[in-house]
Amino acid sequence: GVFLVAGVHPEIQQALSAALSGRLRCAVEAVSLKDALELPLDAPLRGLVLVAPPAAPLSDDPFNAADEAFLIDSLVLCARHAASLQQAASTGPVVVAGVSFLDGGFGFRNGTISRPVTGGIAGLVKTAAREWANVRCLCLDVDPAGTDDKALADAMADVLTARWETSGLEIGLAAGDAWKRTVLQPMLEDATYPEHAFGVRPEDVVVVSGGARGVAASVSIALAKAGCRRIVLLGRSPEPVAEPLWLAEANDLNGMRQIIVQQPEHTGMHPKEIDRLARKWLANREMGSTLDAIRAAGADVLYRSVDVTDQEAVSAVFREISAVWGPVSGMVHAAGVLADRLIAETTAAEARTVLSPKLYGLRWMLEAVSENPPRWIALFSSVAGRLGNRGQAAYAMANEAMNKTAHWLKRRHPDLRVVSLNWGPWNGGMVNEGLKKLFQQSGVPLIEIEAGAAAFLAEIGGAGDAVEVVIGGDLPKPQAAATEHGSDSLRLSIRKEIDVERYPVLNSHVREGVPVVPFSLVTEWMGYGALHEHPGLFLSGLEEIRLLKGIRLQHQPMTVRLMTGKPIKRDRAFVLDVEIRDGMREGRDVVHTRGKAVLTGGFETAPDFDPEPLMNTLGPYAKTPDELYGTVLVHGKDLRGIRRIIGMSRKAMAAELLAAPHPESWMSEPIRKRWLADPLVLDGAFQMAAIWCYEHIGMVCQPVFAKRYRQYRGRFPEDGVTGFLEIRESRSTGMVGDITFLDGEGRVVARFEGLTTTADTDACP
Repeated sequence: GVFLVAGVHPEIQQALSAALSGRLRCAVEAVSLKDALELPLDAPLRGLVLVAPPAAPLSDDPFNAADEAFLIDSLVLCARHAASLQQAASTGPVVVAGVSFLDGGFGFRNGTISRPVTGGIAGLVKTAAREWANVRCLCLDVDPAGTDDKALADAMADVLTARWETSGLEIGLAAGDAWKRTVLQPMLEDATYPEHAFGVRPEDVVVVSGGARGVAASVSIALAKAGCRRIVLLGRSPEPVAEPLWLAEANDLNGMRQIIVQQPEHTGMHPKEIDRLARKWLANREMGSTLDAIRAAGADVLYRSVDVTDQEAVSAVFREISAVWGPVSGMVHAAGVLADRLIAETTAAEARTVLSPKLYGLRWMLEAVSENPPRWIALFSSVAGRLGNRGQAAYAMANEAMNKTAHWLKRRHPDLRVVSLNWGPWNGGMVNEGLKKLFQQSGVPLIEIEAGAAAFLAEIGGAGDAVEVVIGGDLPKPQAAATEHGSDSLRLSIRKEIDVERYPVLNSHVREGVPVVPFSLVTEWMGYGALHEHPGLFLSGLEEIRLLKGIRLQHQPMTVRLMTGKPIKRDRAFVLDVEIRDGMREGRDVVHTRGKAVLTGGFETAPDFDPEPLMNTLGPYAKTPDELYGTVLVHGKDLRGIRRIIGMSRKAMAAELLAAPHPESWMSEPIRKRWLADPLVLDGAFQMAAIWCYEHIGMVCQPVFAKRYRQYRGRFPEDGVTGFLEIRESRSTGMVGDITFLDGEGRVVARFEGLTTTADTDACP
C-alpha cells in the first residue's frame, strides 16, 4: 500500500513525503489533490495526509473559492478511499490527518490568521475519527511563521508516526528554534457566562439569518424581549401571508392535511401534494407567529425572503435596511442546511450544499457591513465542528471553518464582540421529531428553547474574550481520586427510582426473600450513565468493574444514581469513572458499583477466536438447565439465560445463551429503547461461572469483579450467542476466567477478561 500526502502545498508535501519515507516501511507519495482524485477506487492506501494551501498575505476577505475547493476535494477523496483505509486498518496502523496553516494553535494563539476556511479540514478529520474506529486520525495546525520546511516536516512526521505520544486529536506546531508541539485538548470544561458589558440597546438594528422559525425565531423573540426595537429576519421561505379562513380550525400538520382534503379545489390531489401544501401553510403560520411575537414584545420587525448565498440579493437587503433604519449594529448568522451522510457516501454536491449557507452566507453578510462594522456578531456553529460527529462530515467542516473565521474576525477587529456558538442539539429548529426521538433514545439532552435563548443573550452581551463557546447539556467536572465512599468529584448523570412494580424482572432475582438487582443489569446501567453525558460516542467497553454492595430492595423503592467523572483521552478512546450509588448513610453516599467506561467513535474490530481447542477439552455435562434452575441457581423465569450446556471440564465450559427481550418487557420505564449490550446473555455467562464453581469447588459463586469487558458491535444477535468460559485461576472461594461470546457464524460479539467470582454473600448481587 501507499501512504499518500495529498494537498495544495507542494513544498511542504514534498518535504513531509521525504521525512515519512525514512520512517515508514511502505511507499510514500506526494501528489496534488487533483491527481489524488484520479487514483482508482481500489488503490491500497496505508495512510492519507490532507495538506491545506499555504498562508496568504493578509486580506480584508477571508474567503476564496480555492479554500472551499480544498475542503470539498478532501472530503471526496476520503469518501472514495474510505473502504480502502478501513480495510488497511484491520491489518496494520493507518493514519488520516489534516494539516492547516492558521497560527500553530487552531486559532487559539495570538498570531495573525489568513485563510481561516481551510481550518475546516479539522471538522472532517474529527468526524473520520468517529466513523473509522481503527484509523488513527490527527489534526495538525502549523505556525505559518516557520521558514525551515525540513525541520517542520520532521516534526510533522514524528507526530504522524507516533514518536510523540499524543493525548488529543488536535496538535499545534509553533515555530521557533525547534518546532514546539502543543495539544489542543477536546475536553470541555464548565464555565460561567461572561460579565455583562455590551447588552442589547433599543436603538440597535439586528439582522438574523436562518428564517422566522426554529432557533433563529427563538433568539429573535429573545432579542425583542431584551429591548432591541428593530429586527430583520432573513430566510429562504416566502414572506408569510394571510392564510385561508378554512384553515383556522387546524391546530397541527395532521389537522391541516384533513382540512385541505375536504376543500373542493383540492379534490383528487395526490397525498404527497396534500402533505407539501399542509407543510407550506404550517410554515407560513409559524413564521407569522414569530413576527407577531416580536411585535408583541415592542419591536419593529422586517422579514425578507433571500438566499444568503446570493451576493447581490444580500447586498440589496442590507442597502434597504440601512436606508430604512440606519446601520446594522448586530448580526446573527444562523442559516444552515443539513445533509447527513457517512463520509463514504458523501458527494461533492452534497458537501457544497452544506458548506455554502454557512460560508457564503457569512461572506456576503460581512461584505455588506464592511464599511460600517456592527458592534457584535454571533455565529451559530455546532458542537459537530468542535468535536466531529458521525454522519456529519460536511456539516462539521462548515462549522469548524466558521469557528476559525470568527477568530480571524476578532484579530482584524479587536473591539468587535465576536462569538461562535457551538450549540448542542436544540429542542426545535433542525431537530425534527425523528431526530428528537433518536436523541432521546441515545440519552442526549436537548437544549430547551428558553434556555438556549437566554444563553445566547448572555454571550452576545458579555465582555469575555472567548471566541469559540460550546453550549449544551451539563458537562462532567474533574475527577478526584476514588474512595470507598462516593467521590464529590463525580457528577450526576441519571437518577432512577426502582422497585418491583417498575422493574418486574427483579421478581426473577430474589435472595432470602429480597429482590436484588443482577450484576448484568448493573453493567448496563453503567453504560447508560457514561453515554448520557457524551452523545455521539459508543460504549466500547467497561474496565475495573467492581461490585461493592449488592443493590437490595428491602421491600421498599430505592433511588439509584448513576454518577460519571471527567473523560480522559487514552489513545483513540475516552475513559471515565462511573459509579452507581443509592441514598446517604451516616452522611455519606453508598457506592454499589464502581468502574471505568470506555467510549469511542466506533466499535473496535473483533478479534479472532477459535473455539475448537477449547471444545476438545470439554466432557459431557449431565444436568439440564431446567434441573439447575431452582436448585443450584435462584433465577426466575425472566432471567433463565442458559438454553443448553454444551460441555464442561476443569479448564473450561461452553453453553448456548438466550437473548434478552426488549427492555420494556423487563421494566415499565426503560432508560433506553434498546439494550447497549444484552443483560440476559451476560447474566447467562455469570450463571455459567456459578455452575462451574458449584461443580468444581463445591459452592455457588457470584461475580464481583471484571478486569475488562469489550463489545465489538452495537447489538447482540437476537437469536442468542454461544458462551465460552476459560478458567484462568481456580481458588477455594471462587475462580478467575475469561468469557467469549460468539454469534452463529463464529464471530466474536463481546468478551469478558479477568471475571472474578466469590462466595462473599455481602457483595454478591
